[in-house]
Amino acid sequence: WAPVPFSRLTAMRVLWIGNSYTFLPSEHRGVPGVLSLLADAGGTDPYEHEQIVRGGVGLVALADEAERRLRAPAMDIDVIVLQDQSLTPGGGVVSPHREPGQAREACVQTLRERYAPLLRAACGEAGTVLLYQTWGRPAEMHGQPEALGDFAEMSQKTAAGYDSYLATLEGEGLQRVEVAAVGDAYTRLARGPQGSELLPRLFADTIGHATPTAALL
Repeated sequence: WAPVPFSRLTAMRVLWIGNSYTFLPSEHRGVPGVLSLLADAGGTDPYEHEQIVRGGVGLVALADEAERRLRAPAMDIDVIVLQDQSLTPGGGVVSPHREPGQAREACVQTLRERYAPLLRAACGEAGTVLLYQTWGRPAEMHGQPEALGDFAEMSQKTAAGYDSYLATLEGEGLQRVEVAAVGDAYTRLARGPQGSELLPRLFADTIGHATPTAALL
């Protein structure tokens, strides 16, 4: 027996908590599948994925399921990825709330009161929490121009929302928390010389799901 150089002896274990922005596009078996494809192509360590996902919902609605899993013995999770409902971080109106920003405030409270204690216990000193920042979309797609503006404004507000989630978890003592700034990548493409042509190709539907190509971002 000899140690394997520059490599883990076991797969990186990732728990995904989110919705269809995580488990789509189906062509790649969602974002977890994209990560595994990139790892295979680059010859890096493999990944094992577990998902707590449900279409159309956010972190507040998934809190009970997340708690059951995070309280389970022998978690053995290296990275926990959190992805919220796409309108919520930017301050959009999301049922059952009726005013802009209320859903985001509810998520911040849930992160502070429910997720943070569980994540501290599950991650310890070595585990990482990754906030999967989603992206804006044009006003004609999201239908809330007063609250979210156009693509650029929604993108900025969504990024700020995820930054507030980051600050919340750090304020509760989480040591290893990062934002995966996927929405910022959309914004950079949109600002480029071919942005007006490229941006529509990133959206698979009016809900804003990523196309198979966009998922590689």
